[in-house]
Amino acid sequence: MAQTSRPPSIRLTAALAALIVIGSSGCDFMLGTDRPESARVVLDGTVPNGIDVVTSQEFFRGFSEDGSGSELAFLQADTASVTLPFDETYQLGASGWFAVRVLPPEGDTARVHLRVIVDGSERFNETATLAGQYIQYFMTHH
Repeated sequence: MAQTSRPPSIRLTAALAALIVIGSSGCDFMLGTDRPESARVVLDGTVPNGIDVVTSQEFFRGFSEDGSGSELAFLQADTASVTLPFDETYQLGASGWFAVRVLPPEGDTARVHLRVIVDGSERFNETATLAGQYIQYFMTHH
């Protein structure tokens, strides 16, 4: 029985075409995951003078100055001083990335409970006492 084989250039062209089709449909197709559409931030607790909520969909994670860990750096962010309880839903952009950082005004101490719900599924649920610190959550979608 004779075997037939396509010339290497045709196989390469077919493989590249398949990659282009797969790549154009993004990670949703390749990984079987859907890009998140919304993130709901729910915040309550005890704060004397309100609390700052920083949200971003454009950020990166880099190394801390002393090299002991990593830091989240915002390329673009929105900051709001809010009173508690706070409940806001954010529509996510094409990247599906989202970050929220909660911090009390300088010199204040706050006890906060932060929940983040992404497309109806709770992804983060923590309580912390903040004095010169923050609590944050972030997600990236690939």
